[in-house]
Amino acid sequence: MEQNKIMNVVKSYPEAFKFMDTTLIDKNFTKNASKTGALYNYETQEWGEVTTTNIEEIKKWVAVHNKENVMPDIHLEFQMIDIQDKIAFVKIELEWVKNIKGSDYILLVKKGNEWLIDKIYYQSIV
Repeated sequence: MEQNKIMNVVKSYPEAFKFMDTTLIDKNFTKNASKTGALYNYETQEWGEVTTTNIEEIKKWVAVHNKENVMPDIHLEFQMIDIQDKIAFVKIELEWVKNIKGSDYILLVKKGNEWLIDKIYYQSIV
C-alpha cells in the first residue's frame, strides 16, 4: 500500500514536466524541496555544472520544459531502493527530451499520511 502511494507521488514529478502542470509540484513536493544535478551537452560533449534549484525554480522549469513538445510519452523505469516509516528512496529513468534519458534519485518524506518529494538528484544518461 505504501509503495503505491509513493509511486503515485513519484509519477507526478515527470507528469508535471510533461504537462507543464505546476499544481502537481505544489501538491507533491515539500515547501523546501530541491533538485540537484547536471545535464550533459550532447553537442559539445561536455557536462554542465552541478546546480541546485529550489522549489520556485523547479516550478519555473516545469512551466516551460515541454512548450515545444520535446518530451515523449512517459515510459518510467523505476527502482524502489528503500522504504522506511518516514522516508523512501526511489530511482527513476526516463526520456526527458526525445532520445535523451535522465536518471533521477528521489528522496521522499512522509508527513502525516502523505508522501512528499523533498530532494531530487539527477544527471543525464550518457
